[in-house]
Amino acid sequence: MQSSLDSKSNGPPTTSVGVLGWLRKNLFSSWFNSLLTIISFVFLFYLLRSVFSWALFEANWAVITSNYRVLLWGRYPETEVWRLGLSLAIVLILSLITWVIWRSPKAERYRTWIVVAWFVSFIVITVLIRGLTLPTPATVVNNLGYYLVRPEVLPTLGESWRANAGLFV
Repeated sequence: MQSSLDSKSNGPPTTSVGVLGWLRKNLFSSWFNSLLTIISFVFLFYLLRSVFSWALFEANWAVITSNYRVLLWGRYPETEVWRLGLSLAIVLILSLITWVIWRSPKAERYRTWIVVAWFVSFIVITVLIRGLTLPTPATVVNNLGYYLVRPEVLPTLGESWRANAGLFV
């Protein structure tokens, strides 16, 4: 019984290890650091007390609840908000997978694939957010006809070919 008491008294003092040791070493190592620490804590106390007082008793949170959609998605069309949600889900899932792969030494062989997935996700998210509109055949023919009859496009060919090409189109 006596030996266990002796081993406890031989250990380091409680003020040099643990939380107290860290506080003493980093925040109270000199009189100047102690003064800065106390001033900082007093400043933070008054600042946080004011912020919490405002947030709990003075703020008008009805503005947030009535405009949450605008705050979340901006002025994006309401019927297309699913595109933004899916884009956000892609980023979150890829972030989680990347975090898991980079932390695990066994998953190093998948790192190349996750980098490729990030590049592909950029294209997918761009198409999701902006949409993908392909030109219709009528648009292609209209543009082709427009450029065929313009004199600036191919001035070296002369004017005899334009009428036939326009009729053909």
